[in-house]
Amino acid sequence: MNNTKLDEAVNICETVRRLINLDMFFCVFDKEGRVYYKYPESDDPAIQIGQIFNDPTGALDEVLRTGKPCFNHINKSKYDFDIEGNLLPIKDGDEIVGVIASSYIPINEFSLVAQRIALKKIFLTIYAINPTANTITELFRSYGQKDYPLNNKTYSSSIHSSCEYYVHPDDRVKFLEFADANTLDERLKNRDSISLELRWKKKNNNYIWIEYEFVKLEESNQASLAYICLIRDIHEKKLIQERSEIERNLLIAELQHKNQSLSKRELFDELTDVYNRKALSRYASLILETAKREKECFYILLADLDNLKYINDNFGHDAGDFAIKSVAKFLKESMPKGSICIRYGGDEFLVINQFPVGSTEPKEFILKFREKLSLLAQTNIQPYRISASYGAFFDIPEKDASITDCIRLADSEMYSMKQLRKFQSKSTDDLSVSPLSGITSERPTIFILDPLKTVRSTLKKLLIKNFNILEASSVKEMKSLEINPDNLVLVIGDIITILSREYEDALKNMKIVVDPLPPLVLILRGEDDFLEKRAIEIGTTDFIYRPFNLPIVKNRLTNIINAFMSKKYLNTLKEQQNNINDKDAL
Repeated sequence: MNNTKLDEAVNICETVRRLINLDMFFCVFDKEGRVYYKYPESDDPAIQIGQIFNDPTGALDEVLRTGKPCFNHINKSKYDFDIEGNLLPIKDGDEIVGVIASSYIPINEFSLVAQRIALKKIFLTIYAINPTANTITELFRSYGQKDYPLNNKTYSSSIHSSCEYYVHPDDRVKFLEFADANTLDERLKNRDSISLELRWKKKNNNYIWIEYEFVKLEESNQASLAYICLIRDIHEKKLIQERSEIERNLLIAELQHKNQSLSKRELFDELTDVYNRKALSRYASLILETAKREKECFYILLADLDNLKYINDNFGHDAGDFAIKSVAKFLKESMPKGSICIRYGGDEFLVINQFPVGSTEPKEFILKFREKLSLLAQTNIQPYRISASYGAFFDIPEKDASITDCIRLADSEMYSMKQLRKFQSKSTDDLSVSPLSGITSERPTIFILDPLKTVRSTLKKLLIKNFNILEASSVKEMKSLEINPDNLVLVIGDIITILSREYEDALKNMKIVVDPLPPLVLILRGEDDFLEKRAIEIGTTDFIYRPFNLPIVKNRLTNIINAFMSKKYLNTLKEQQNNINDKDAL
């Protein structure tokens, strides 16, 4: 009897047993139903097959007679474990020369539990293939694979149908290249196996990761068999790998964060979380030189916390630290995008950036910063006031200008503001004392322009105690008023009305021109970036929003009027001093 085909079958069983690290039963029968090979040697094939097929002899005879494979699985209730069984014909041409039997081996309860963990949730399919002869033979399929019969397909048709129905669209090209029969022999010439990981669709239309592997059969000189094709479920393994990759990325991110933290400790101030003075030499010069090269405006603001010594001496250094951190926080939150904030000294900060000529961003920044300080003044429960003086350089820098030069100019402006603060400290919050006392006998005037009577009445009640209030509902009504520009300390107006061309023309006709110009505060019905930008372009000092928060509105208007009146007072004193000097010169 020619046993070549049976030897081939034994070769396949040995190869699969070597490749699959699982307890499996294999048996090869000849065409008479006699055992030609079995593994393990200790197992009785009849008993083993009988565990799966109710009629082992009848099932074996049926495969030998018809040449049709037989698959079955049963649930061993004792172990709560599915046992798979396969009976596959061995053919030589059209002649049936034997049968391969295979199954999981239920050796003992422990083994079954282990197998259940390893196999219950996965599938394993084994084929014997010869791409050159365009043949494929199914050897084994595990539970859950009943929907994937070959139905006597050729190798090429099997590959293409699998690709179309089961392989994930993103993996189809590489799968066809991997399974290409024309190149398979060449790719496996000096290798035992090749494999590919891809996504495979299950019955529920969900995709799982599988490994497709071609293994070269040892000592296979027959045309009918050349390779073993294994399809393994590696989904859980892939998920573990992905988790490992995530953990690796998290570790890398953690190391990067630690490196950044080291760099941050070198360049950042621990108390305020802004750059320290070391960053000034590293970044500020670059921004300055870029502004020179691109002919843009260099911006540097120097801000200094007011009365830090007083806060430290009377309320402790923790209170001083809180005040310093508050100013730093407000600067960071208010500054334009791309700016850097530096703690320049104990209570001094720099904000540095560059802007196109005519940009309104620096003014918007100051408005936001002042608004945050004003809000803090209303909500701060501490027994001290937090405020800051500031000055800025904002211009196209000269070719030989240095950072030191720009800081000096900003410091000069800040010093002027400090002087104004001294005059403000002489006034109470309700302006009962005015720096204009002794210069003019008239009460300072505030002009309110708004179409809504309720708005005008609310503001009038808030301010009338210390000011002469003039009001108008329209530009036309405004023209009929007699406004002394020298005594005007504040204009409050509806933003739409103030931005109108009619208002601009009325100012020119009424000749309300004075130096310094009185501050302009506009009323908005809600935040509007477009209108606010337009308003800043015409020199708006601040904004208030309806409905009014009266304590905040009063505080903000108080600060604005104090600053203006102090500045006007200084100008008056300067003029008087100049007149005295002129007389002395004569």
